[in-house]
Amino acid sequence: MRRYPHDFAFIIIFILVMVLNQLVLAAPALELSLADSVSLALKNNYEIKIAQADRDK
Repeated sequence: MRRYPHDFAFIIIFILVMVLNQLVLAAPALELSLADSVSLALKNNYEIKIAQADRDK
């Protein structure tokens, strides 16, 4: 599969949007601290990256 430079930028922007979305939505509903919500968002994004890597194999 051929990669283009804008693909990388899109992936980074997508991940940042997902992190911000989780920070905004998860923290009030679960009464999490900012550190907890950041940790949760990073963990979820790590799991997404692992799933994407498995899919691309």
